[in-house]
Amino acid sequence: MGVPLHFEMLDNNNENSNWEDRIKLFSKVIKTLGYHRIDYIVMDREFIGYKWLRWLKSLKIDFCVRVPKHHKILSPEGDRFSAEDVLKLGNRKVYLLPNHVVDTVSLNVSISYDDDELLYLVGTIASNKLKKAYKKRWSIEVFFQALKGRGFNMEKSCIRKLDRYKKLFAVVSMSYTICWGMGIYISKKNPVGLKKHGYPQFSVFRRGLNKVREMIKSIDFKDFTNMISHFRMNYLKIIG
Repeated sequence: MGVPLHFEMLDNNNENSNWEDRIKLFSKVIKTLGYHRIDYIVMDREFIGYKWLRWLKSLKIDFCVRVPKHHKILSPEGDRFSAEDVLKLGNRKVYLLPNHVVDTVSLNVSISYDDDELLYLVGTIASNKLKKAYKKRWSIEVFFQALKGRGFNMEKSCIRKLDRYKKLFAVVSMSYTICWGMGIYISKKNPVGLKKHGYPQFSVFRRGLNKVREMIKSIDFKDFTNMISHFRMNYLKIIG
């Protein structure tokens, strides 16, 4: 699961953040966490641009970013081609291209088809480890799903002022984390079975959310206190 440690609200008319916004935000994250606590950064296609990628590389913090398919690749020999061109070369499932230039930055490249969709990854992580690193981005998607229709329905809020929405986001994020902690607490006491595809029958977050709702309705403060204690020991360990 992804747990939000720092966030900002941008007034940019629903457009992607620019490289200056990202550098400003991530500088705050580094100041809070410290370089030594950051393993690597995982980003989706919105977080591209040569100034941003050069800045990340200068920090010597590893990263992995998915790139839109139209971004060209320059080989060490000077050949220029697209990710789709690479996949036309043969029947291999994954093509690994170390030390190739993308957006004027020398990076490692991984190109493959994942669920019939082109997956074009670049980063400072070794080419053969980019795909595994990128999969961890799914925890961010799980978090945002929980904020929306699968949990707190934040998109139905009528709040429009950024400062107020930021406070709401903070409260909901903490609530999500409490539900997550409760889900872990329940799963340790009563492990959930796995389906044929290897995933749990119920999400950890959903089990926790349902239990919190149940306790609030029944005012079972003893269980709630036990859960908060578990949450404090596990969540604060992440940020402390």
